[in-house]
Amino acid sequence: MNASLKYFFLFWIGLTAIALSDEPAVSDVAENEAARIAVIEKIAPSAASIFSSDGKGGGSGVIFTPDGFCLTNYHVVQPCGPYAKVGLNDGKIYDAVVVGIDPVGDVALIQLLGRNDFPCSPLGDSDTVRQGDWALVLGNPFLLAEDFQPTVSFGLISGVHRYQYPADTLLEYADCIQTDASVNPGNSGGPLFNLKGEVIGINGRCSFEKRGRVNVGVGYAISINQIKRFIPQLRAGLWCDHSTLGALAKSDSNGRPAIQDILESSDAYVQGLRENDVLLKFGSRRIYTVNEFKNALGTYPKSWRVPIEYREPDKSGKEMSEPKTIVVRLSGVHSETELMEKVSPKKKFDLSKLPPNLPPEQRKKIEEQAKKQLEGPVLPDAVKAVYEKRPGYVNYYYNKLAKDSTLKAWKKPEASKLATIKGLMEDGAAFTMAFTADGLTITLPETTIKTASAADWSVQSTPANAGFLAPALFAWYKMVTADDEFLKGLTYLGQFPLTEDGKMYNCLVSSYGGVKTEFYFDAQTGALAQIELFEPNAPSVPWTVTFSEFKDNFPTVIKVTYSGSTYGLFKVGEKDEKK
Repeated sequence: MNASLKYFFLFWIGLTAIALSDEPAVSDVAENEAARIAVIEKIAPSAASIFSSDGKGGGSGVIFTPDGFCLTNYHVVQPCGPYAKVGLNDGKIYDAVVVGIDPVGDVALIQLLGRNDFPCSPLGDSDTVRQGDWALVLGNPFLLAEDFQPTVSFGLISGVHRYQYPADTLLEYADCIQTDASVNPGNSGGPLFNLKGEVIGINGRCSFEKRGRVNVGVGYAISINQIKRFIPQLRAGLWCDHSTLGALAKSDSNGRPAIQDILESSDAYVQGLRENDVLLKFGSRRIYTVNEFKNALGTYPKSWRVPIEYREPDKSGKEMSEPKTIVVRLSGVHSETELMEKVSPKKKFDLSKLPPNLPPEQRKKIEEQAKKQLEGPVLPDAVKAVYEKRPGYVNYYYNKLAKDSTLKAWKKPEASKLATIKGLMEDGAAFTMAFTADGLTITLPETTIKTASAADWSVQSTPANAGFLAPALFAWYKMVTADDEFLKGLTYLGQFPLTEDGKMYNCLVSSYGGVKTEFYFDAQTGALAQIELFEPNAPSVPWTVTFSEFKDNFPTVIKVTYSGSTYGLFKVGEKDEKK
């Protein structure tokens, strides 16, 4: 065999081997493609194209419940007013009411109306997302989806735990997901999916600076696990705020995050955190830098309880103590007034500044525009039925629903059981609590503690060292025997954990007696587990009443604490066996 023929056969054998070796790979590619197409067909009906009520603007969203609750961005619904128009890939346009808004985290919740069987996609677990995972982006970039068929882009998760600074204090993207799947104007508010068809994030921002508003492969999505913490508040028609620890962090000599300054009024201080303490863990996450601390902090709502692990330095500042863990209630970034001012429309007509010689026709037109702005848009009947305007709320209708649902689930004890309660204190001393509509009297061996059912609870007839112990307990009586006036004053505050185990509780809040009182109900059993009453002159440190060991819906252990100290542990029904 000559050399040319020999090399030909060798070349042919090599090509054959390559072809044979590629057959499984080709098959895998085809299977992956088919699986990806099947997932897209499944999730596409849940992708929403969102427009303002006048049909202008545009953004995206994703439906995650059959009754039409849909996630999107705050900056998408901001120009919409109380309601929006939403197109789905069935070619239909639906009215949607704005339910709740998180302007700091750039998230909004709307509800599509007219059906109770909307196509929806499940929410995934963004904590499992890793750099290099495949991802799908669905939405309406550049408003291309004129028939409401969403555009699909495919790419990698190119980064996790990214941080995008806010504009002032709004639109902060903490712990967000970065993807190179195309995200463009119009994709805002749309879903980021994993290949299982689960929503792992809500797209919102891109790195456009100095490049024009076109995709350059760097888009950011708000992690779905952050959003999950806010969903109960969003569903309750609230303006949501994010959290602050009430302390600043700095890098110590080893680059670790250490407390630089801390407010003595903060719960973190009350629980024992001090300057120069080194943070080791925030929530479920290990933190090694100040940036990681800020990134984790930005994902929590106001009033959330977070376990914090830390070490104290010794007097020399060199050696560290054994790790300590505390559970801290986080404060809000804004006051309620400040948040309302930031989200309120800035442009308002001032008719007093119109030129006096303005033509009558032009003046009339401006006056009509001012009237429309004041009155707001004319709502469709479907939206009117589920929208109630009230200062401090996005949509008060949904807050009433959340309150009523919480009260309905509560397994309330019989009011007669609260008439007289007897038992022993932790030290064995006997106590008697006598509740009446006029107030509460607690009788102890050496003293009597009283509170009156007055309009102003800041004026009490209790001993000075008893503080607000009696009003905190009387709040329990008021809830159990609640009349219409008391119930009307309750509003839904959200759903939060109270302890390190992460168990969730629905919170109702009252301003009865001139003080703020929060009632926490077990989200699974409905039991009233805790009451927190805030003194007017100490608004960040509550008097806490904790109920446990229930028998026939009635607690047999009642613990009252304040600022880390126990003011009373009452064991209901126990008798002094010494007698």
